[in-house]
Amino acid sequence: MGSVTLAPEGRVLAVGATLQLSANVTSAGGAPVTGRTVAWLSEDTVIVVVSGAGLLTARAPGQATVSATVSGSVQLVR
Repeated sequence: MGSVTLAPEGRVLAVGATLQLSANVTSAGGAPVTGRTVAWLSEDTVIVVVSGAGLLTARAPGQATVSATVSGSVQLVR
């Protein structure tokens, strides 16, 4: 695997709003890689939670980092 990129990045959400995140995985040669499981994690679940499918929900004012891990490669979105 070459890289994992997340979209969208750096969004501001109102409390209660949701946002669908996506992880794009590419090989070292840049070709899209499919069929990989993405593990999503919020660093602060008081501020934001993220489902196993990448659906982010804002719970309180503040900033939080969400990570996506694919085959040991971690990418962060703030």
